[in-house]
Amino acid sequence: MASLEACNHALSEQALTSQDRAATLVNRGILRLRRANLDQADADFDAALKLAPNEADAWLNKAILNARYRKSVDALPYVAKALENNTRRPAIAYFVRAMANEDSGKIAAAYQDYQRAKALDPKWAEPRLELQRFQVRQP
Repeated sequence: MASLEACNHALSEQALTSQDRAATLVNRGILRLRRANLDQADADFDAALKLAPNEADAWLNKAILNARYRKSVDALPYVAKALENNTRRPAIAYFVRAMANEDSGKIAAAYQDYQRAKALDPKWAEPRLELQRFQVRQP
């Protein structure tokens, strides 16, 4: 709870640059997302994007919110924006896109995105676990 209070304090009482304010809104949104306060988290990500439309972390976290708590297909445009704006966590972006593609029945695309996530972050277990479910057949 202290982290959320620190974000609130910074946003209400500190003179922040617009970039720092956007980053603080993203951080607060992430904290709210972890607590499943979806509407508040989404509002923070949107407010960050109004200040900094190229804020890749805001786009990526909107994608995560949609993939995890709403319709995964709705995450796709946010993933695209996160990748377009050079997210610092591309493995997560490809993983989220893989989930959305799989839910949409685009199995080959999902497999490729899980592979890409695995290649970008070889130590991350989740892509490897998801890939175990796939069987690749030669024509």
